[in-house]
Amino acid sequence: MKSLSRRAYALGAIALAVVLFVALNIVSNTWLGTARLDLTENGLYTVSPGTRATLGKLQEPVTLKFYFSREAASGYASLVAYASRVRDLLQEYASLSGGRVVVQEIDPAPFTPAEDDAVAQGLSGAPTQDGESVYFGLVGNNTLNGHEVVPFFDQSREQYLEYDLTTMIYKLSTAQRPKLGIMAGLPLEAGSGGLMAAIQGNSQPFTIYTQLRNAFDVQTIEQTADRIPADITTLMVVHPAAFTDTAKYAIDQFVMRGGHAIVFVDPLSEILNQQGPGGQPSGEMTASDLAPLFAAWGVDYDPSKIVGDGELAQQVQVGGPGGAPRVTGYKPGTALKTFGIEKRLGGHSFQLNFSNSLGSTMAQHARGASNNNDWFMGFNISRKFL
Repeated sequence: MKSLSRRAYALGAIALAVVLFVALNIVSNTWLGTARLDLTENGLYTVSPGTRATLGKLQEPVTLKFYFSREAASGYASLVAYASRVRDLLQEYASLSGGRVVVQEIDPAPFTPAEDDAVAQGLSGAPTQDGESVYFGLVGNNTLNGHEVVPFFDQSREQYLEYDLTTMIYKLSTAQRPKLGIMAGLPLEAGSGGLMAAIQGNSQPFTIYTQLRNAFDVQTIEQTADRIPADITTLMVVHPAAFTDTAKYAIDQFVMRGGHAIVFVDPLSEILNQQGPGGQPSGEMTASDLAPLFAAWGVDYDPSKIVGDGELAQQVQVGGPGGAPRVTGYKPGTALKTFGIEKRLGGHSFQLNFSNSLGSTMAQHARGASNNNDWFMGFNISRKFL
């Protein structure tokens, strides 16, 4: 038998590669059409289980119109990058919803019906140095005339993007908001300024209270109430320091008949522990508990212990020794040791880093090292653009 020439081998290899390429595309489209791989440090494109549950419960279609002025915003790199993230996350929602979330992108160019529609829908245009307006918002509608709007995506809320989008879809998918009853020993509605701030017009509600009002039909229940209204779906009890026995009995009866309750007790309320005028105590009760009810419900906890998550805790500045600010979460007993070697070559910078911490961001470094025995090596490469 005559052997094949090299040319024939080459042609056969090319044909086989083409067949394999087509087959791989068919398999990937069939089996991996909705697969996603998120390689970002903070999982920017990985949605939470709560979002997946909300999308999975959709019964009616929800239409999301994403307005973005591409040309007018082209000179603002950070805005374009944020818009790309919003766009990708919306497409992820559409993919996970099984077709019940319909995403439409609209470019409201100046002096066009699209711009008129954006203004009519309640979107806000941000002026540029060239006198143009950049529209960067979202309008959501359902089949029952439901209407929700994000007038303009604020970059300071980028870390809450998924929360804001899911909240919008939840509102559009819920015909009637659940009724939430709140019994609170803290001034959630008036804010930490209390009654005096409310009288002066300077009251700032607690953020959690504002968010709850956006998602639920909130009803305030007095600390002296003798019963919980029957239409309350869930009861939230906050710092029951001065609740009457009658109110505690009403809470117990609500739970006994199948009601859902969320209870927050605090052995030392920092808000109510603030000093009053002239250095005198404020007179508020700083400790709260529902010991009799907890015992009846089979709930036990130790008020002398604090549970915290060192990895997920948000880093904030608080007063340190002598009034100096410090970052909470720092471990004074464990020193963070890091050193590196850097070499620049042309427009590139090569770094070899050694550390006893796996952290790579400032917030992670502030938490301190896990221990003093383990060392880790990392490699970075970056390019400097002139």
